Amino acid sequence: MQFIYKILGIVTILFALSACGGGSAPAKGKPASDSQSNLTTTENTGSSSESVPATTKEDASTTSTSSNTSTPAKNGMPIAVAKVTPTTASQGEAISFDGTKSSDSNGEITSYQWKEGDKILSRAASFTTLTLAVGTHNIILTVTDTDNETASTNVTVTIKSASAEALRLMKTGQGTIYKDFDDGFYKKGVTPDYSRDNDVVSDHITGLQWQDDPAAKNTKRTWEGAQTYCYKLKLDGGGWRLPTRKELMSLTYYTGVSPSIHPIFKNTAFSSDYYFTSTKKVKSNGDAWCVSFNIGIQISLYLTSENYVRCVRTSK
Repeated sequence: MQFIYKILGIVTILFALSACGGGSAPAKGKPASDSQSNLTTTENTGSSSESVPATTKEDASTTSTSSNTSTPAKNGMPIAVAKVTPTTASQGEAISFDGTKSSDSNGEITSYQWKEGDKILSRAASFTTLTLAVGTHNIILTVTDTDNETASTNVTVTIKSASAEALRLMKTGQGTIYKDFDDGFYKKGVTPDYSRDNDVVSDHITGLQWQDDPAAKNTKRTWEGAQTYCYKLKLDGGGWRLPTRKELMSLTYYTGVSPSIHPIFKNTAFSSDYYFTSTKKVKSNGDAWCVSFNIGIQISLYLTSENYVRCVRTSK
């Protein structure tokens, strides 16, 4: 009887173990369940928690080993942005280039270079030039960032020949630079274009004709008398008048002094002498503007004073 009881006890134990399944193991080579392959770990970041996907061995080479740092991203490439104003201009007109909108997402722009062909125009973020020649110019801006990465872009500007009639501003003839940005510095403007026919000088830029007979260096009048004199002048068929301040100043030419006038003019009073213009001084109605061809200056003098007269007319 005791033997039977032992056999029943062994059977009972085996049945219990079979029901629990705790002693079984996965078959060799059987993959883990989906729930096991997608396990996640949880990081505690203090005020919040974040689920971070568990990494495989292959991921380990690109993921930081620290739970609260990550591998820094590679610095982004810089972006070059260039602007030119205006895109079309006349020769001698100011052209502005601006690269200040260039940027870098993870750093700073450390240098700029503006270049046309092999010629470097500027290394500034922005600059202005007056010296572009007639034609179409392709200007390349190259920027460099803190990681020595570069980026480039280009702008195009077209320079047209300045027409004499549109510009109406002649070169003054000054060749020496006395101070920054004076006429000797820029040397800009249209080259004077005169011709002479007996005692009349024609200006082919302004379209004006000038009296240049011996009377132009000998005749003195009051302001009203000067206007009457020009009106009655019969030289080359008449049609003369007293020039404006702007018109008379256009004759000044600074290649020298005494006189400071283009050498095509043969009859000019100078030293301390002045020529009347028809332009009155705004703040003093009793004065009119006068021009001295001694050193090429202008000054206001009384209408009642007597000064030299050189008449002008529109070309016939």
